[in-house]
Amino acid sequence: MKQVVSYPEVKQVIRYPNNLLRIETGQQSKQLSLFDNEGKLNPTVANEINKSIERILNLNKNDDNYSIELPYEIEKIIPVNVRNKITKELTGNEVRVLTAVLALSQEAESQGDLYFFEKTNQAYFEFNLSQLYELSGLKKEKTGNYSRNQREMIRMALTNLHRKEFLIPKQYFDSSKKSEYKGVKIEPLMQIHEIGEWTKVENRKKTQVFKITVSGIFFDYKQRNQTYFNLPANLNRQLRTINKGRPIIGIELFIKCLYQAIHCAKKTDQLEYSHNRLIEIMKLDKHKRNKNYDRINKTIYKAFETAIKLGIIDSWKEEKTKWSAVKYVLKIHKK
Repeated sequence: MKQVVSYPEVKQVIRYPNNLLRIETGQQSKQLSLFDNEGKLNPTVANEINKSIERILNLNKNDDNYSIELPYEIEKIIPVNVRNKITKELTGNEVRVLTAVLALSQEAESQGDLYFFEKTNQAYFEFNLSQLYELSGLKKEKTGNYSRNQREMIRMALTNLHRKEFLIPKQYFDSSKKSEYKGVKIEPLMQIHEIGEWTKVENRKKTQVFKITVSGIFFDYKQRNQTYFNLPANLNRQLRTINKGRPIIGIELFIKCLYQAIHCAKKTDQLEYSHNRLIEIMKLDKHKRNKNYDRINKTIYKAFETAIKLGIIDSWKEEKTKWSAVKYVLKIHKK
C-alpha cells in the first residue's frame, strides 16, 4: 500500500454515477419494485429495513449519532416515535463530502491505489485530510491553514456519513459477465476503517491518513447500461464562494441534478421543471407538509440564482402548464 502524503493533481471533472445521485435525492425507489399493486412494501425489502432499524436502535443505545436515510415513500410509513430515533436528513455538508470522496476515489483509481472487492461490491483506498478539505471547497486563510470551524464541519460530515445508512440498489455482474445480480441493501455509502499517521523521517512532518471503504455504487459508471454525468472537480469550491455559510441541501442537490439534465439534453437550449418535481429532487417535502410554501419558493429561487452565478443557466422564468400547475423554464448557458 502506497503512502498518501500529498494532495494529488485532480482531473478537471469527475464522473458522477446517476445511481449515486438517485440515492442522495431519495429517488432510488423509482427504479425498484418496492411496493406491490396494493401499495404494500415488498416483504424482502421490509425485512431488510426492519433489520436496519433494529441495528440503528441498538447502536444508538450508546451513541445517538447513527441514522438511516430512506426515500420519503418508505420513511413516511415508519411510526413517528421510531422514525425520530433513527432517521436524520442528509445535510448540505454531507452532500459536499460525498462529492469530495467520489473525486478522491477516482483519483486513487487513476493512481493505482484503489482496490475493488467484487464479492462485496466495495472499494478501498486512502486519503489525507488536506485532500478532503481541498475537494470539499475549503479555502485557506492568510496563515496558510484552514479555519478550525471549517475543518470541524467537514470532519463531522465525514463521521456522520460513516454512521449513516442508505437504501442501496445492488446490481452487478460476476467476473465472467455471464450472471447478473440484483438486490437491495441498507448500509453506509462509505465507512472509515482506520485513522493513522505517516511521519516523514527527515523532518518528522506528520500526515493523518484515513483508510476508507466506499460502496460499489460509486463505480456504477463501469457497469453495463449504467450512466453518469460529468461534474466539475472544483464545484464545491465554486459553491462555497457563491453561497457563504452552511450549505443548503436542496441547492446542492439541484445543481447536481442540473448538470445531469444538461448532459442528457444536448439538443435543446432549455430545461423545464415542474414545481412538484423540484420539491422532490430538492428534498423539500417536509416544508410542503408543514405548508411552508414561502421557504420552498425561496430555496428554489436561490437555487436558480446559484445556477446563473455558476454559469450553468442564463435565465429562468415561471410559467403555467395547460393544467394551471407551476413550472419553471431554464435557459441553458451555451459555451
